[in-house]
Amino acid sequence: MYDPITLILKTGSACNMACRYCDADIYSKKRMSFEVLAHTIKKALYNGRSAQFIWHGGEPLLASEAFFKKAVLLQHKFSKNQYISNSIQTNGTLLNESWLDFFDQHGFMIGLSLDGPEELHNKNRILSNGKDTFENVMKSISLIKKRYNSVNLIAVITEDTLRLGAKKFFSFFIENGLNHFSLLSQKPVIILGREDYIKMNTYSQFMNELFDLYLELDDPSVHILQFDSILNSMIGNGKEGCILAGGCIGKYFAINYNGDIYHCDEFMTDSNYKLGNIINNDFEEILQSDQISMLRDQNQREIDELSCKWLSVCKGGCPKDRYVPKMFSRDKVVCCGYSDLIEHISERISTHSEIVNSKIKKRQISLSQAVK
Repeated sequence: MYDPITLILKTGSACNMACRYCDADIYSKKRMSFEVLAHTIKKALYNGRSAQFIWHGGEPLLASEAFFKKAVLLQHKFSKNQYISNSIQTNGTLLNESWLDFFDQHGFMIGLSLDGPEELHNKNRILSNGKDTFENVMKSISLIKKRYNSVNLIAVITEDTLRLGAKKFFSFFIENGLNHFSLLSQKPVIILGREDYIKMNTYSQFMNELFDLYLELDDPSVHILQFDSILNSMIGNGKEGCILAGGCIGKYFAINYNGDIYHCDEFMTDSNYKLGNIINNDFEEILQSDQISMLRDQNQREIDELSCKWLSVCKGGCPKDRYVPKMFSRDKVVCCGYSDLIEHISERISTHSEIVNSKIKKRQISLSQAVK
């Protein structure tokens, strides 16, 4: 039996937005061809392994509904009754009832990007013609909530977010009933040579404040991915998610629109992480290649060199959180960047055990091993 596989598929590089922190080629007309799509799905479902398809862009809805209908048909064609899941990350500006009908019919999970309150969101997330997007995105969120009661959101944390402050940021989401969200600190735009990004120690300060607000609220319906992942790792229930997956090389693959295969879409600007092309290579071949063995060994050496007491919790973190400071600050990397936040959460668990245990118990998770 083959191990499960997770694929991040770049349907094209084009986008109808021009986010100020993004490297998308918004004027590109390049799209994933049917040949690349078919090879990817056939090889992912080889021999009955389960597969998770995560559809990205640019903006993936620009690929058209016909493209995704072909993707679903190919999944049915090559399926051997294994588990298959689909999720899509969209900017929300093109979403409508027709798209939602399709996603509903085929069981797609939907994620939207929303950076926070209107003035914050519109600071960076604008259309290619310069117009604001907040109002449009909020309408899409309303459409999703009418069907599913909740919506999964991603917010990029920038200097503007830090200036707004954790309290106003958190209050916006809670007051609007947006209880499921994850956070992504701004990364450098390598392809454009822009080195502006949020360093992990600065990000951790913001996250510490956010965790205190989350803890004080004591609402089990509120899920912030980073906090859930850390708490889950502390109690050892195996649901840490991608952000605490230090040994992830070989478990995730990014497929570019031209068929090039990389370890994760976070590394698609670095040729060292290119593993082949889906037209000419299959995943079994890649998993046995010298290239991926080298990347795994390098990644493990980096993890082994970390001097952090929370290594058992973070597992080395996302390799990108070690890669970025090494490339741009040239400082010695001593941890994945989450140590301050994990330390803070551990202290809060010790001093607010009743609230934390109540929160975890309501989610039917035992916290008995959280603090040792």
